[in-house]
Amino acid sequence: MDVTDAFFEAMFRGEFSVVISVLTITEVLVYPLRQGNTELAQQYREILFNSQGLTAIEVFPDNKSFQR
Repeated sequence: MDVTDAFFEAMFRGEFSVVISVLTITEVLVYPLRQGNTELAQQYREILFNSQGLTAIEVFPDNKSFQR
């Protein structure tokens, strides 16, 4: 098992959770959409929005949850 598989399997088991921003989602979708590969872009969307242990959030400069 490679590191990537181990990472996602642990996330799916609930050993930790991952938080990503909408900016991350945008960056991930750029390449397949530029290539006209809407099927791959849709697969990425499904993974990013519907995976257990993965949460997408909006980030704003005044978001208190990110201030230390």
